[in-house]
Amino acid sequence: ELTTMRTVMVSFVRQIDSLNQTNIKLVAENQEMKSQVSAVRQQYANLQNENKTLSEQVEIASRLEAIAISAEGLNYNEKVVRNASKISKVKVNFTIAKNISAQSGMKKVYLRLSRPDGQLLMHSKDDLFTFENTKINFSAFRDVEYGGDEVATYIVYKVDAGELMEGTYDIELFCGGDIIGKGSWSVKK
Repeated sequence: ELTTMRTVMVSFVRQIDSLNQTNIKLVAENQEMKSQVSAVRQQYANLQNENKTLSEQVEIASRLEAIAISAEGLNYNEKVVRNASKISKVKVNFTIAKNISAQSGMKKVYLRLSRPDGQLLMHSKDDLFTFENTKINFSAFRDVEYGGDEVATYIVYKVDAGELMEGTYDIELFCGGDIIGKGSWSVKK
């Protein structure tokens, strides 16, 4: 019986040794796999950051830009006048610059015209658009067909009686939730 027990014990020792060797190999493989998974996760995070950065750059590159911004006061006969009391309309002229990255189609361009005292010229408090996740008022707007090339256009604001004053007015143009241009305009008394 003792010999049989020794034989069985030697067999168990060999099996234990074999299992230990297999366990050591599996632990090493497990560590290698964990390292590979960690490296892949890091690569994925780096690619996500790079993708986010590139998306932001494309978004910035696709923003429209208004250039050559000017304004003029018009009387009821559509003649240019500079006196506040004679102006019935303010015509803001501008050009949307060429941008091959921008998406083509109809663009809604909003005008904010502010008096020298800072008050926004507007007809209704319900005239709102979204800028930086906030609803703000606008003076006037216009839909512009944009195909990627330079487009010269204008927006007209109809003046209420007694609304204008002497001084320099601020002009801001917005499209797609972004400010696309700023300018100023002077009015005489």
